[in-house]
Amino acid sequence: YMGAQPSRILKLPYSIDNDRFGAPGRRPHSGPVVVLFAAKLTARKDPHTFVEAARLLQGRCVPVTMLMAGSGELET
Repeated sequence: YMGAQPSRILKLPYSIDNDRFGAPGRRPHSGPVVVLFAAKLTARKDPHTFVEAARLLQGRCVPVTMLMAGSGELET
């Protein structure tokens, strides 16, 4: 219904731990939340937005650890 060709639509079953993530405000451990960016470091994947999000969270004193995994033209 969004115009994608059927050959380009894939089923990717992901499982979510509903008990862990279902209750609002409930965290299974103490310490910062860890956020991972795992992708090619290219303009299309836009790792700069991830870095900007880290700056915004730091400015709001949110305890978070942000990790990047990948390589590509924007690696430097």
